[in-house]
Amino acid sequence: DAPSSGVGMSNRNHDLQPAGNASTAAPARRRMVAACALVTSATLVVATGIAGVHSAEATTPAPQPRSSSTSMMVGTFNVHNGSSSLGNSRGRLDRIAAEIRRGAFEVVGIQEADTAMRDQLTARLRPTYTYSLLGDARGINMTGGLIFYRPDSLYAGQTQGTVPLPTPSGPQRFALYQDFYHRSSGAHFLFVSVHLANGDGRAASDWRSVQARKMAIRIAEINKSALPVIIGGDMNSNRGAKYVYDAPRQVLQANGFGEVFDRATARANANFNSFNRLARNPPKGGYRPDQIYVSGSIGVQYAETMVRIVVKKKRVGSKVKKVKLYRTPFVSDHNPIRSIVTIPGQ
Repeated sequence: DAPSSGVGMSNRNHDLQPAGNASTAAPARRRMVAACALVTSATLVVATGIAGVHSAEATTPAPQPRSSSTSMMVGTFNVHNGSSSLGNSRGRLDRIAAEIRRGAFEVVGIQEADTAMRDQLTARLRPTYTYSLLGDARGINMTGGLIFYRPDSLYAGQTQGTVPLPTPSGPQRFALYQDFYHRSSGAHFLFVSVHLANGDGRAASDWRSVQARKMAIRIAEINKSALPVIIGGDMNSNRGAKYVYDAPRQVLQANGFGEVFDRATARANANFNSFNRLARNPPKGGYRPDQIYVSGSIGVQYAETMVRIVVKKKRVGSKVKKVKLYRTPFVSDHNPIRSIVTIPGQ
């Protein structure tokens, strides 16, 4: 796939436009525009302030499921809570919020955002986005993530909660789940955000296997209506040799889930790693610890590793070459993943 700066879309009613060199981006643009034609426009706008959003949802009846299928943009993004190199300055919080808007997600799992960052991001994202009321004031969402969504497009249902995962050391790991109705079509689905344990080697992968299995079992238990399920998160694993085996992928595939890059009919920036290492020269190989999985009934039209690229001129001997570098300052040490999925009619 040709490198690009991702998709420039700040409003979900705009056409998606892949950036980068026109000659290399044209095929991706055609595939993307065709895929995004499936995305359903929202028809209902709710109250603005965050308190108003939740109040409106509490008193508005949920749409009834209909027979029509629904396509939407979903995502996952580890925002790197800035206790170290990136910090949590106003500028970086602005960049995170801008990246979430650029993603045009209807629902997105956010990892490494504690309660303070959640509130700071909410102030920048409302009224376009609000968050699922999960976690508590101590910041339980730090490792499980947050679930941000568009209240004009989605209605949060009553099936919600957290799944504590077996954790070998460090902060407790969680998976968070929330069911949603699509306001215009009534399509009903379950969304999960998760952040599995990190570490190289077989022992760490074995722990991720246990965690993924616990999550899959618990989600199956609470999903009494057999809703379509989307799982997004930082799995801290991929096909890289240092992990010995890709435990989350093996477990989730055994439970009927597929990864969106495997299923998508169109892809962008698939050769970029989702963990950017804060290195200006983009690490490549398609290694993605950040992943989205969907249950078997969900279709996948498009999958993308979102990147922010600038082109610089560099002298090599007597020649000047153009090189593509990550734009700085960085938003996070992870790149967001987004995908257009289709929830089947019910």
